[in-house]
Amino acid sequence: MQKSIGSAPRRLCISYHKFTAFDYLHVLQPNQHVKNSKPLSKSEKEIIFPVDIYGEFAKKYYEIFDEDSIDIPNEQKFDARYIFADTVETLYKDSCCHLNNMGMVLFGSEIAERFTPFFE
Repeated sequence: MQKSIGSAPRRLCISYHKFTAFDYLHVLQPNQHVKNSKPLSKSEKEIIFPVDIYGEFAKKYYEIFDEDSIDIPNEQKFDARYIFADTVETLYKDSCCHLNNMGMVLFGSEIAERFTPFFE
């Protein structure tokens, strides 16, 4: 099951990338439901419990997703699931996975730093 999560659109992008001049960059975004991905703030705890369908899905599949199953060079992959592991500030704004402004700035900065050669 884990390899089929979003597999059709991903395969289409990867196929297009292989036959054109565009670089496909794959990022696994952070998710507050992934164990040990972030110490949750009081505010985050209040909005995500009880766990809804999104949280159950993330707990069941997102934690075990194998990034090596994606057929692109490693320098074009970024597993960002744990980038907030040491961040105690509130970064999530809902029970799904959406980040607040601070979270977006931090996440965007990490992406820009990781993929700087592709943006030059």
